[in-house]
Amino acid sequence: MELLNTEVPIDLPSWIIKHMHRVLYQDENGHTLPYGFWMASIFEAFDVLVQVWDSQTVKDVFAEKEDELIAMETTHQIEKATWEVRVVALQNELAQERPANIVTVRHLNQLLSALNTTSAS
Repeated sequence: MELLNTEVPIDLPSWIIKHMHRVLYQDENGHTLPYGFWMASIFEAFDVLVQVWDSQTVKDVFAEKEDELIAMETTHQIEKATWEVRVVALQNELAQERPANIVTVRHLNQLLSALNTTSAS
């Protein structure tokens, strides 16, 4: 502001380029290239072809992430249902084997009891 008040000439293009360089290479906050509106006007004036970018809002980004989240939740629900079915199948299998295992344990218990009584006498 002081230079404007004293009417000292300012090399505005040089100042803008230096500022752009500082923002791009020295700024650790990851800012984007400044002066986009001015640069677009200059490019248009000189008929410079610039790639047209699709603008994306925060809502667009969150909508995409929400779709990904829904897909992940659906996959998780399917996997969870598959595991629940497997757990039920294993529980049924164990329930069917339980009576035979009880009989085997009782038989082993009787054998050990018989061995203990013969070794004690």
